[in-house]
Amino acid sequence: MRRSLSTAAIAAALLTPAVSMAQDGAADVEALRVELAEMRAELAAIKAAGTMADAKQEMADLKAAVDAAMKDAETRIQYAQDQLSAGHNGKFFLESPEDDFLLNIGGQIQGRYVFNTRDGQPGTSLTTANDLAGFQLRRIKVKFGGFIGDPKITYAVTLAANRDTADVGLELAAVGYTFDNGVRISGGRFKSPFSLDELISSTRQLAAERSAVNDIFTIGYTEGVLVEYSPAKGTKLRASLNDGAGAGEIGFNSSDFNENNTDFAVTGRVDHVLMGDKGSKIKEYTSTAKDDGVLVLGGAFHHEEVKTGVLGSAIISAGAGLESFQRYTADLVYKDAGLNAGAAVYFETQQAVAGGTEADPFGFQFQGGYRFENNWEPFFRYEYVDPDTALEDFSIITFGVNYYQIKHASKFTLDFQFGIDSLSGVSDGAGLANDIPGEDGQFAIRAQYQLLF
Repeated sequence: MRRSLSTAAIAAALLTPAVSMAQDGAADVEALRVELAEMRAELAAIKAAGTMADAKQEMADLKAAVDAAMKDAETRIQYAQDQLSAGHNGKFFLESPEDDFLLNIGGQIQGRYVFNTRDGQPGTSLTTANDLAGFQLRRIKVKFGGFIGDPKITYAVTLAANRDTADVGLELAAVGYTFDNGVRISGGRFKSPFSLDELISSTRQLAAERSAVNDIFTIGYTEGVLVEYSPAKGTKLRASLNDGAGAGEIGFNSSDFNENNTDFAVTGRVDHVLMGDKGSKIKEYTSTAKDDGVLVLGGAFHHEEVKTGVLGSAIISAGAGLESFQRYTADLVYKDAGLNAGAAVYFETQQAVAGGTEADPFGFQFQGGYRFENNWEPFFRYEYVDPDTALEDFSIITFGVNYYQIKHASKFTLDFQFGIDSLSGVSDGAGLANDIPGEDGQFAIRAQYQLLF
């Protein structure tokens, strides 16, 4: 019995591998059959599409087309990179990689609401009513600038919309060249280097508008040539031979050489850093918490020879014939860690033709503000004008607040103006109006939003 069981066990052990091998072989045969069927299907597809050679050629043509497209794309990208770069660094720009071409494009939009109230006006028309209010687009400008061929050869063009007619006019156009010794000469239409309040851009003012005393004494835009030079770090000199005060203002109807009322005019200005970084330049009144202390002193003069005897100052009565006049100004600005303070004084002397009227008007202003780290900035300004005529002396007090959402690029300003005594020679564009002699107490509110791009 034991022997019989042992023989059966041995037989089973010998037969099991054989059975397993038979089963594996059957599986391999089935796999080969499946693979053969797939190969036959692929061959049928190739035959349906054409010969084997045609399929290979089609694949080669497709690969060549893809390679050509990739190479063309790489060439275009490399060409663009080799030619120009573009972006925005406060202004949109196009620039060549060799630094031989630069175009900056920017713009300014100022929208403003003004409310003005006066006493004693004679009627209720749009110009004589006691209370006036409304919206205005104070400034709409598009600016271009950069250099051509060499960073030493610069250009600048500004187009501005007339705030009354919406017609677009040329506000600024100048070309310049900087020599190796640092002397820079430019010519065209530009701001005469006189009043600091005027030279600081309208995009970077403390209040919604420049001061009234600046409007009265400024030389503004003119046409001529300008020379700039820094003899030492911290000192800048500017001198201009030009067509006179306001000769380059948009709408000025005597800008041609044969119609201009000025024989010639000369303007000069010097700025010197008294304290702080000698490379500092006063391009804005505001100061941030990160700013180091700086104190800058400036002064300027303007001499103008009149061709036929014309109005020499905006606050001299009409018909005052002059042979010449001189204007002088001095200013001082301090900025440190959010604090800003400044003052300026103006004076004019006149030489009249026979029978003409002379006057020596005088004015000054001082202002200050503090910019908190949350970008709110309260400020104030006081200004005074003595016309040196039968017109009354007057003062204006302005106070308000700025909010810098994105620096000056997105900025909101709200301010209040109080006219003390009877105002004369002021600009309605600033939200003020001339009073009837003897009337005083004018009040104005200005709310403004500015966008720069």
